[in-house]
Amino acid sequence: MDLSEITEIVEFKQIIFNEKHPENIQKLAKNNLDIQVISIIYKSNDLLIHGFIYKKKNLKENSRVVIYCRGGNNNKSMKTGEIVPGSVFNKPIFNMIQKNIIVFVSNLRGSSKSQGEDEFGGKDVDDIINLYPIIKKYKVSNENNISLFGWSRGCTSALLVSKKVKWIKSIILIAGNYDYSIDKKFRPKYHKNLIEYFKLSEDDFQKISAINWINEIPNVPILLLHGNNDDAVSVVNSLKLAIHLFHHKISYKLVVYPDGDHGLRKYIDQVNNEINNHFDNHIF
Repeated sequence: MDLSEITEIVEFKQIIFNEKHPENIQKLAKNNLDIQVISIIYKSNDLLIHGFIYKKKNLKENSRVVIYCRGGNNNKSMKTGEIVPGSVFNKPIFNMIQKNIIVFVSNLRGSSKSQGEDEFGGKDVDDIINLYPIIKKYKVSNENNISLFGWSRGCTSALLVSKKVKWIKSIILIAGNYDYSIDKKFRPKYHKNLIEYFKLSEDDFQKISAINWINEIPNVPILLLHGNNDDAVSVVNSLKLAIHLFHHKISYKLVVYPDGDHGLRKYIDQVNNEINNHFDNHIF
């Protein structure tokens, strides 16, 4: 189906990169005229949620799909990390599009163009799952070849999605929290903010900590990347998750980057190479 025929989408618009956008983004768009950015408003439970579809123009049918699970949050007091049209040129996302992969992104409930309130691992997870009916109907996407890609808080979202659905073929996780008791000690002020802003209890933190339900994570290829100088999320999270994945015989690869920060800015080319290898070796 075309987007206009998909009933879950109530509004869509192709983004034109003009003077409203930063000059560097305009320049990148002019140099990459085959890139298409589509803003969508779609149904998620009883809410209308904003998101994007990033892809090459004139893409063939049955193209591989990645759902990018964004970091940050949509709390009014500390809203961070909302995905914008220019995010299509962020290296990992741009790199996937160059490999003829369609990237779907949800900005989640509570974002500037979405209804509802972010629950940080609650019903907001449904906003990612509810992209699936769109992917299933969209004429160029392959519903049988979907991977999840999370960064930071997005890793929590990705793993929560993975244990609820049966259609994930692989998972890429970068700089994620997998045991929020580590976060409580490593970054206590931020942990207290999460409690205050999202009304989370210690029991809630246990429920969103993947370390507590490893047996519910699907046995699909998992790529784990983290920097050992990450001052936002301790690398101990990835080390601990890797050990648990090993004991549960779940396929994974862990790469820890010396002196790597939360955004792995010094290693972004190496990150892209790892992602390329992941798709080349596991996803066809």
